[in-house]
Parts: sequence; C-alpha cells; structure tokens
Amino acid sequence: MDSLHKVSSRRERAAALIIVLALVVLVAALAVAYLSRTVSDRQVSHSSFNQSKVDLVAASAMELTIGGLRQEITGPSPTPTPPYLPLANANMLPMRFGNPSGSPDPIPNLVRRSIRGDGPTGTSPMPSPGVPSLASAVNSTTDVSANGRFISLPRWNQHYLIPRPAGANPTDTTPISGASGFTAPDWVILTRGGPVAFSTWDSTLADKTPTNNSYAMGRYAYAIYDEGGLLDANVAGCPSGLNATQSAAQYGPKGPSAFADLTVLGISQGGIDAIVGWRNLFSAKPGGSFPNFNFNAGEANNYVNSVLSNTNGFMTVPIPSPTPNNMSRTDQQFPTRQSLIQLAASSGFSTITSALQYLGTFSRELNAPSWTPTQDALDMGGTNSGGTYAYKTNADSSTAINRNLLNVRVPVGKSFIRADGTTAAD
Repeated sequence: MDSLHKVSSRRERAAALIIVLALVVLVAALAVAYLSRTVSDRQVSHSSFNQSKVDLVAASAMELTIGGLRQEITGPSPTPTPPYLPLANANMLPMRFGNPSGSPDPIPNLVRRSIRGDGPTGTSPMPSPGVPSLASAVNSTTDVSANGRFISLPRWNQHYLIPRPAGANPTDTTPISGASGFTAPDWVILTRGGPVAFSTWDSTLADKTPTNNSYAMGRYAYAIYDEGGLLDANVAGCPSGLNATQSAAQYGPKGPSAFADLTVLGISQGGIDAIVGWRNLFSAKPGGSFPNFNFNAGEANNYVNSVLSNTNGFMTVPIPSPTPNNMSRTDQQFPTRQSLIQLAASSGFSTITSALQYLGTFSRELNAPSWTPTQDALDMGGTNSGGTYAYKTNADSSTAINRNLLNVRVPVGKSFIRADGTTAAD
C-alpha cells in the first residue's frame, strides 16, 4: 500500500508540474502576443500621426499658394475677400513666371513654379503684382535629401502636361529638358512662422525648442498649370466614317467640340476611333473592340445623332434601357485625368499620349456660376447711377450687360437637374 501511495504521489506531482509548465507557456505566449500587438499598434499610430502631419503641411501649402494667387488679383492690401475683384485688368490672370523662353512657347500650360530668389531682393525677383513663392536654394530633384529622397522629373510630369522628347515611350513621362525645357521646382521650407526663403543651411531649422519659430515643420514644392483651354476628352473628337455632307456640316468654324478634328493635335485617326469607341460605346455602337474600333457610315451617323440630340450638356452618359446585367454596352467617361492617361497608355497609340497636354477631363465637373451683380455702377459722386450700367437692377433682363447667371433660364423643354439638386427653370 505504501508503495502504491508513493507512485500515486509521484504521478500527481508530475501532473502538477505539467500543468504549471503549460500555464507558464500560456502566460509567456500571452505576454509575447501583447508585446507584439503593442509594438505593431505603436507603429500604426506613428504612421497615422505622420500621415496627418503630411496632410496638414499639404493643406497649408495649398492655402498659401492659392492665397498668393488671390493677392495677385486683388492687390496685397486689403486682405483678399470674396468675390476677389481684380485691382486692374492685368490682374485677372495669374502672372507667368519661371517658364523657359522660346517661340512657340515650349511649355504652354505651365503658369508658375516655386523658384529660388523670386523675392524682392532675390536674384530673380518676380515682377509686380506677382507674389513670390519664398522658395529656398534647394531643388526638389537635383538636391537629394540626406535620406536619399528626391522628386524625379518623370514624377513631375505624371499628368503629361509638359511636352516630352520626340519619340518617347508612351509610358515614359520624362519632360523635355535643357534651356527650353522643364526645370524642377525648388523647395519651400515651411517653418513655425510660415514659409521662409533660406539661401544656405541654417541650424535653427533643426532646433525643436518650443520658442524657435524657425524650426522646419515641412517643405513643399509646386508647379501650377492652366487647363482652362484644353479640349475635353469626354466630349471632343469624332470618329471616322462620316460622309462628305456630315463632315462639311460638322467641321464648321464654331462647331461643338464633339466634332473637333483631333488630327490637328497629331492624334492618328485610329487613336481618335479608340477614344470615341471607348467613350461612346453604346450611343455609336462601333464595330471591333478596344483599341481597334471601326466606324462605318451608319455607326458614324449614330454618333452624330447622339451628339445633336444631347440635352443634358454631356453631364451624364447614355445608358440603355433596360440596363444590361453586365453593363457592357454603356457609354463611358473619364472621371479623372489619370483615367484618360491610362487609356492612352493601354491603347498602344503613341499619338494620344503625345497630345495629352492639349486634352482635359472637365465636362462632368460639378461646377456652376457663382457671380451675381451686387450693385449698380457708381457715378462720380459715389452714388448709384442706374441707367445703362444698372447691373443689379437689370440683372435678370435678357438684354442686360451683366446677367445674373444663376437665374438664366433654359429653352422651353430643356430643363435639367443642376449639380446642387435644383431644377433649371425654362
């Protein structure tokens, strides 16, 4: 009996030891899991914090840049407030500065870039009424950071608004360079006290002391482009297959952009058919498939009739009724410029990518007039003179010089829903 008791006791102690070891392993596993989760959560939080800082710097950069353009319109004093009436006729458009010289203009879309020395006492002062960028003597491309970071020239031209060298690969966005080419913008150092132009390194940029207003919070560089005169790729261009009568009627001096001849931009007719075939897949019903669409006389006539019968200003695309389950034969649109670039690259037509600096995607932007006359013209005594220049009084007259665009009516039967949900009155 004593022997059996000893064996049972040893078994119990062994079982207890195993249970204790299992608990130790379990607790250790929980501790490791906790520490691992804590480390990963800290990394995620740190990444989110840094992203928030980047977003704030980017938002500040945007506001500072746009604020400078507004000051060019209204003048530096008083502080610009809506409706941003121009101080003089020359102030209506932003001044172009930092562009390469040449005739014809080598980069016609470029308006401005951040450039060192554009302050009043700099090496390249910006003429009045331009507002300097306050860029420092650090280039965003050629002056590589201590951690090896820089913005490459191809990245500066991801939008294809800068011409590229002749014969460039469709996916190569490297802009033209040299004396008549694109020079990368310089960095603007954003300190606690705002943007400050530095000609050389200043140790105060790295001093985090709370009272040091010269501490660098971030940096930004920018290039501003004018897309106002670009042809809208959601509308412009017509396919092959038009007969002589249609061509003569549609290619008029002031015809709609839906009949614009894109061959003058250097786009081949095959490239135009690729754009129109993809864009007007349902309304034109072209033969073939992307990118090799083809249009006979009947399919070209479908396109013409679709354009001439459009009553919504190209704000939406036609969808067949009943709608097919796979939505495979609807018209399509370019919601962003990047979608247009993707089509150009995937089409295989290099002539499309070469013409992207002339094409935009603005027709379906939710935009509307926002100006309305607020008073009649003033006479020399500072009172409302009325008469011919009674802007406010005659704002809704069909013969007024300055109409209230918000109240302009549409033709009878052409009413539509505006972007804000209201109905245009006919």
